[in-house]
Amino acid sequence: MLALLTACPGEPTIVPDKASFNGVTQLDTVAGKAELSVSALKDETVLTRGTITNASATVTSTSLQAQQTFTVRAEVCGNIIPKGETITGLLTLDSTGSMGSNDPTKLRAVAAKDFVVRMSGQDRAAVASFDTSTAPTAPYTDLTIWQNFSSDKPLLETAIDKATFDRGDTNVWDAGIDSVALLKTTSGENKIVVLLTDGEDNRSSNDPEDVIESANQETTSIYTIGLGRSINARELLEIASATGGTFNQVNEADDLIGLYDSIFNATRASGCIEITFQPLPSPGAVLSGNLTFTVNGANLTTAYTVRFPD
Repeated sequence: MLALLTACPGEPTIVPDKASFNGVTQLDTVAGKAELSVSALKDETVLTRGTITNASATVTSTSLQAQQTFTVRAEVCGNIIPKGETITGLLTLDSTGSMGSNDPTKLRAVAAKDFVVRMSGQDRAAVASFDTSTAPTAPYTDLTIWQNFSSDKPLLETAIDKATFDRGDTNVWDAGIDSVALLKTTSGENKIVVLLTDGEDNRSSNDPEDVIESANQETTSIYTIGLGRSINARELLEIASATGGTFNQVNEADDLIGLYDSIFNATRASGCIEITFQPLPSPGAVLSGNLTFTVNGANLTTAYTVRFPD
């Protein structure tokens, strides 16, 4: 069960044991800057709040074939604060035909269950999928709901398994609109969508701007995940940035393992570190390295990855 540790007046400051990189929140490709969501945890699952100091970063690897050395500057752009006592979330999974080749062993289901495991008894979540061949759940046009909002973890995990299949084309923008609409039907704070897709949208009547407008009208944050290279990376990043979520892109389904765990951290208590790369990374560059920072006297390190869209 998750707990969020905050130090009350007169009580000892809570010292975290580990850090978590949760994804990219903003990316300025012109200036070579990225804002990264980070969290601090006591043990494995207990989130702490605190002031971030002594931020620094390194670049340990790049996707560029030519040998190039980058320098990176790190600055704090937000301390770690709670985002709410509870989560009201929707896990929206891509069930389109390309998932058969991009995730043949259904690792997305294993990864998504990590989010459910972290939920407290007060958190609630729903599970849905999207593709153009499966009948949507009325009154929605593009979303199939496998479990409505619940705190029952076995029910949610069973629903994730039901939502993990592959058929049809990609209607991710329309599914995003439906996801926000589904959250509108329930009460609760800290409303979030975790939206996974592995392909470029080829069947939606809506566009990313429509998804952003809908989410912001309903105060809903969208955390986007792109699997593979055939995605609308710029648009998925734009949706996450404009709605207060994070964006993550992974090449292989194996890389999804642990990702939903990090996104959970971002939804509960997170801060911000801005890093600037020099020289300016070229379009398509992938840079990885380590973030180091101090929270409540503890020196923490976590790996990060930033992708500059083509």
